[in-house]
Amino acid sequence: MKTLNFVLAALLLLALPARADTIVVRGKPAIAGVRVTSESYKEITYTLNGKRQTIPAGDVIAVIFDRPPINYRLGVERYNLGDFVEAASRLSLALGEGAEDQAWVKEYAYFYLGKAQLASGQYGDAIASLESMVKLKAESRLYPQATLALARARTLSGSHDEAQKILKNLGDVIDQQKIGGNWAERVKIARAEALIGAGKFDPAAEMVKGVYSALSGAKTAFEVELAMHAKSIQLEAHILNEDLPKAKFVVEDLRSAASGGDSAPQAAMRNARAAMILAEADPRPEDLLNAAYDLARVRAENFTVVSELPRTCYLLGLIHLKLDGTLAKAKDLARSYFEEARRQYPESREAVLAKEKLKSM
Repeated sequence: MKTLNFVLAALLLLALPARADTIVVRGKPAIAGVRVTSESYKEITYTLNGKRQTIPAGDVIAVIFDRPPINYRLGVERYNLGDFVEAASRLSLALGEGAEDQAWVKEYAYFYLGKAQLASGQYGDAIASLESMVKLKAESRLYPQATLALARARTLSGSHDEAQKILKNLGDVIDQQKIGGNWAERVKIARAEALIGAGKFDPAAEMVKGVYSALSGAKTAFEVELAMHAKSIQLEAHILNEDLPKAKFVVEDLRSAASGGDSAPQAAMRNARAAMILAEADPRPEDLLNAAYDLARVRAENFTVVSELPRTCYLLGLIHLKLDGTLAKAKDLARSYFEEARRQYPESREAVLAKEKLKSM
């Protein structure tokens, strides 16, 4: 009987499906059916058909591990659906889960827990979770993303100098370790956003101006998006500084970039035109309606241009607030656009701005 049980157990093990992790690569087909053996901010090592292979971490968008613990899976799902409170609850439980061969669980659970807490306004808890992740695995593939989120949490909690220090240190690590994936430009964009949050508009504009110049020969779609995002921040800094002449020059740069017909420059240009109309002392209702139509096109047609869509939703909310009293249910529409920015793009600066608008409505 014991022999029979042993044979049955062996057959059951043989019947189990092979490990099937998936590596999602930017601009290329996903690498499926692999076993990821190690990750760092430099590279990912995996086995495919018995052969050991590596891929630069900067080329990787995500790693999807096979058979994740239930609370981790549900936590990430709730995060992606914008239910950040339930996501945080599930991910807190996930920290105690995971088998010996799932060392990644705690690292990833801390990361998503910190992002969920950040999105729900629990800045102190977010700081603690993200710092725990970095202490757990300093060379984590998620280190740059986690550090950007940590800096944003510091900024939103009022610690602007600490945020700049964190971002500068991250920039130094990226330079020294030669981390790819345009992280140097992404960090400078984050520093500019933090400078805007601190009311330092001129330094913010100068920083992203340099990013745009560095990406002037951009070839990949991702680099073009980064370049357009940098221009959008430069425009915002000039508008907040009430320097409309400089802002108009930025709009002209975007108009020139958009002449080629690419999605990202087109979206950035339409966002810029709407922002300029909102910057006017007393914008005409017809101009606001035209801007809303333009932005609706961005939202409907250019859903792949993720970097511009948070701003599109936020600007649509601002425009409909301005149209309250002129357009039926304009305020309800404004609220829906702010909610969309907050839920769909929780890591964006616009999500935080939208949340503040919702509080005041």
